Amino acid sequence: MVKKATKQNSGMDIPDYQIEALARCLLPKIQQYYESEEGKKDLEQYRVEKTKQAQAGKVGIKHGDDQN
Repeated sequence: MVKKATKQNSGMDIPDYQIEALARCLLPKIQQYYESEEGKKDLEQYRVEKTKQAQAGKVGIKHGDDQN
């Protein structure tokens, strides 16, 4: 038996076809940004920060207002 492909709803009041149209417009710009030098630098900075946060979480170090 062949299953019919069902179109998934995003769970929002915005029709999926409009979300898909928006994605088609935004994706090339997002890709262009991450391929640029600025985007590569920002992505690396983000990764370093996330690694620091993950390591801080593993050893139980809290930052900012979380300290008691």
